[in-house]
Amino acid sequence: MQTPCQTKPCLDWYTSSWRECSESCGSGEQERLVTCPEFGRCDEMLRPNNTRPCNTHPCTKWVVGSWGECTATCGGGIQRRQVKCMNTKTGEAEEDSSLCDHEQWPENTQKCNPQDCDNSESTFICERDRLTFSFCQTLRILGRCHLPTVNVQCCRTCRQHGHSARDRGNERVSRR
Repeated sequence: MQTPCQTKPCLDWYTSSWRECSESCGSGEQERLVTCPEFGRCDEMLRPNNTRPCNTHPCTKWVVGSWGECTATCGGGIQRRQVKCMNTKTGEAEEDSSLCDHEQWPENTQKCNPQDCDNSESTFICERDRLTFSFCQTLRILGRCHLPTVNVQCCRTCRQHGHSARDRGNERVSRR
């Protein structure tokens, strides 16, 4: 039978700092030194652990592909990329992406090409109105053809009636 402490008062156990984990992932173990300053003067019942589990997260990480093409060349679009949960030991993609939850999820979409569209002939070729004829007529009557987004969406209607930004610039030149 072990006595808690042979001599009173009992001394405190000395513990060193934890050593490096034996594994970087997938459940490793850390060790530390636990000793009594004087043999038999520490309570065995209160002895701290000299090992503990560490790096218990799975051996997985997020791997991202390169960004794809932007859905628009101007006026704001979206780019996408592939994001997969990969097993770092096998190099295989994991079916269960929750195995990578120990890492922050990398975004798989981002905004791109936010600049306003330049409606010059060199960058924009008008083939037809993208909105309905009556809606474009209404916008033209309201004098909205000077707005870049309206000019792109109703390019045919705005151009036919001399209200595109480009046509207005030419009108000013011809009046001088």
